Amino acid sequence: MEAPDQDVVEFTERLLDDRSRKAPPGLAWPSVLLTGFFSVLLGAVLGMLTGQAFEHTLKQIAFAHDAVRAEATVLAVVDGEARVSFRAEGGAEVVSDLPGAYSHADGREVEVLYLPYAPRHAVGIDDEWRPWALLLPLGLVSCWVVLAHHRLGVRAEWFFLRVRRHVKGPPEQPRRAWPLVVLGGVLAVGAVVPSLWLLAAHDRTALLADAVPLPALMPAGACAVSAVVVLVRAAYRYAKAAPVRRFPRVFRLLPYGVGRAVGGALLLVLVVSFGFRYVSAHQEPEDPVEGIAQVAGTESRCRFRGPCEPYVVLRYEADGIAYETAIRARTGELRDLGADDTLEVRWEADDPAEVRPAEEP
Repeated sequence: MEAPDQDVVEFTERLLDDRSRKAPPGLAWPSVLLTGFFSVLLGAVLGMLTGQAFEHTLKQIAFAHDAVRAEATVLAVVDGEARVSFRAEGGAEVVSDLPGAYSHADGREVEVLYLPYAPRHAVGIDDEWRPWALLLPLGLVSCWVVLAHHRLGVRAEWFFLRVRRHVKGPPEQPRRAWPLVVLGGVLAVGAVVPSLWLLAAHDRTALLADAVPLPALMPAGACAVSAVVVLVRAAYRYAKAAPVRRFPRVFRLLPYGVGRAVGGALLLVLVVSFGFRYVSAHQEPEDPVEGIAQVAGTESRCRFRGPCEPYVVLRYEADGIAYETAIRARTGELRDLGADDTLEVRWEADDPAEVRPAEEP
């Protein structure tokens, strides 16, 4: 085989310089454990996004082809969402909770779209398109760009290992790649088979009605990402031991600092988003309306992380529309409220769903 040309030599030197900045040796097992942890975490997130993307895409296609328009009456607004009643084809009276925030300016009469085979899962006529279907492919493309063009990505590692194999020869005790290939195949089957079974075991009505446990795709996503990680490790073993018959092609690397810039931008978006939500939750109403709410009961709500907190369920009326909203019991006075008690409250004139005690500081 001919010697590498100047482009290959210079590219290899750049990769070698990047690898000299990595963590010092002696961290093999912590690195493996950390990789496994993040693989499972990324897989769970991937499975959740896959389920959400599939569910929303299926609903959008179904409503685009089979939706029927109807006039509906708002019965109540529960936790910001409108509970409506309408007459479906055939004369049946249907009660449905419309997804998304209800606008008080729409009044009591609204237009809805429903599916003849699942009328209880209607949507508003102006229901916004949600970009769930784009999040998954965009995320996969972004991951591919990073892995294929980052200085420490999969493609760069493959290039470096092949050149080192040509220069230094095979390792004294090469590790076989086929066990990892088998393990990766088993993990891939564990990702594909449960997903296909989950989708094949339910009809489209159950899918549209959220009756399918789509979060069950999270283990499948973890298996998929783990399979990719294991197969990449198998490719690395092959690159270290197999004879080099042709050098890999030189490719364009991402500029320095791209990872930090993207991470900083995402962190900034999260900070701004949470800051906006915090300010909105604590901002005084510009056009407050005071009223009396009846306590319907108390309940406990648990977050994904953190302890459960008590909430008070309030029922009140604004412009002839019944509202039911749960507010956090921040004070002892709120925690002591019982069913059928009353509470003075105030809300924004154009958004009665955002209610708070009248005496709250």
